Amino acid sequence: MALSASLESDDLNEARIEFEAMDKDASSSISVKEFQQAIDRLGLGLSKEQAEAVVNTLDADGNGEIVYEEFIDRLWR
Repeated sequence: MALSASLESDDLNEARIEFEAMDKDASSSISVKEFQQAIDRLGLGLSKEQAEAVVNTLDADGNGEIVYEEFIDRLWR
């Protein structure tokens, strides 16, 4: 999956920082648990089921986690 040339390097840097902040175990992917923790820190409390639904929507390859390319493609466009 190629990252869009329409995103500025500052945007990509910001996205990388946000992604890495959510990826608490440094696995290069965001699990449902990590996503839910990030949402909770923002005060947006989602149920586990809601967090799973969002991750499943963002998860283009269906592996149950969000990788950086999916994060960029789905959230930063």
